[in-house]
Amino acid sequence: MQCHRKQGYKVGDVRGGISVRFDIRSERATLEQMRDRLYANIAFLSLAGAALLGAMVLYGRIRASDEAKISELNATLAYQVRALDAFNATLHQRVDEEVAKRREGEHLLIQQSKLAAIGEMIGNIAHQWRQPIAAVSAILLNIKYSALAQGMEADFLNERMREAEGQLRYMSQTIEDFRTFFKPDKESEAFDVAQECHRAYKIIQAVLNEHGIDLQRFSKPHMIAWGYPSAFAQVVLNILSNAKDVLIERKVAQPRIEIHIEREEGWIVCTISENGGGIDEAVLERIFEPYFTTKAQNGTGIGLYIAQEIIHKHMRGSLSAYNTPSGAAFKIMIPQGERHV
Repeated sequence: MQCHRKQGYKVGDVRGGISVRFDIRSERATLEQMRDRLYANIAFLSLAGAALLGAMVLYGRIRASDEAKISELNATLAYQVRALDAFNATLHQRVDEEVAKRREGEHLLIQQSKLAAIGEMIGNIAHQWRQPIAAVSAILLNIKYSALAQGMEADFLNERMREAEGQLRYMSQTIEDFRTFFKPDKESEAFDVAQECHRAYKIIQAVLNEHGIDLQRFSKPHMIAWGYPSAFAQVVLNILSNAKDVLIERKVAQPRIEIHIEREEGWIVCTISENGGGIDEAVLERIFEPYFTTKAQNGTGIGLYIAQEIIHKHMRGSLSAYNTPSGAAFKIMIPQGERHV
């Protein structure tokens, strides 16, 4: 040591020592406890971390699934909203269409009821007429024999009797034509178009003759169509009546109506034309609309509408109108004489 150098000691000499002793068992136990706690904490933290990681993965999956469901629900909701918007947008139109369909049905029902009532009324009139007509015929016969007994000329009496009997037959046939004309058809059938046009003409013949309206018909034989003959005849009568009104109203110098019946690729075509100057082009496309009429006072706007409904919906055909150089023309197309499916 430096302090003992003067005493003759040199480096390396050992003259004494210091001994220190202490017990480390308690410290070792403490360290082992600390180590065990450390391992336990590490294990706990490892398990907690693994659990946290698993929870985070599970949460992610659940969240992704929920987001997918929410996205699907949002898409479904958006589709339903669009569908509802589209439904609301067309609701007014659908209501109008349903109202129009119901109105069409009501119009047809009213028209059929009117025709049935007219037919029943004319049937009652026909029943009441038969007896007076028979009585008049018997009276004429008695007058004939009385006149012959008083020396009147037989040829003259026979000629007058034939004329009177012809008029009586005409009266009887006319009322019978009216009665059967308004009788509704129960089922569709094959019918002669020219014959039904003649039926319609017979109903209006007296009025046409009174106003000097010449009606001409052009048709080949056996123009057979399929449908409802009485309904078709009513359509023809309506068109003839309108043509007659136009010719009278416009005071046409030589009034004329023509009916042309032709066959055209599976269809029977009936064209009715007049020389009344035609229909105003501004309203030509509207004449088949319900309640539209060009007649200021006497028109209802139902006749042509009902006619088109009969031809289009009940006879599977078409009814159209157009102008010719001399007047208006109506073209009716109906299937030939076989069942139209």
